[in-house]
Amino acid sequence: MQRVPEIGKHHRQTNPRKPPRPASTHTAERQSRERAGRAAELIAAVHLTLKGYRILAIRQRSRLGEIDLIAVRGRRLAFVEVKLRRSEELARDAISDRQAHRITNAAEQWVWQRKRYRDYEIGLDSVLVVPWRLPRHVPNALQPN
Repeated sequence: MQRVPEIGKHHRQTNPRKPPRPASTHTAERQSRERAGRAAELIAAVHLTLKGYRILAIRQRSRLGEIDLIAVRGRRLAFVEVKLRRSEELARDAISDRQAHRITNAAEQWVWQRKRYRDYEIGLDSVLVVPWRLPRHVPNALQPN
């Protein structure tokens, strides 16, 4: 009698139309993107600091989503999405309406949990990071039109 292998939690289903990618390559690419994203966030934080902002949080996570940077300058509280791309146009285009909505909800939750900042002006900004160029801070880039 032939034994049929059991499908357990270690079994990975594959898409028959897409050949499986070696796990090591996928992991290496993901780690590389993760490092590049963290570096871009640090570059953006330094850029905002030079513009007079004080960084309150980096990679603030909640059940509603992640905010890359939270910064304050005077009475303005900025929730910042950092985008690293090959060109500024690609970075700008990488921010979707869905992502802006998610960041808006996460920002509202963050402010609600911190009474001190409820009277501050809220900005949903982006910082576009392009290799070999200075970062570009775009205030209110994520505001609904």
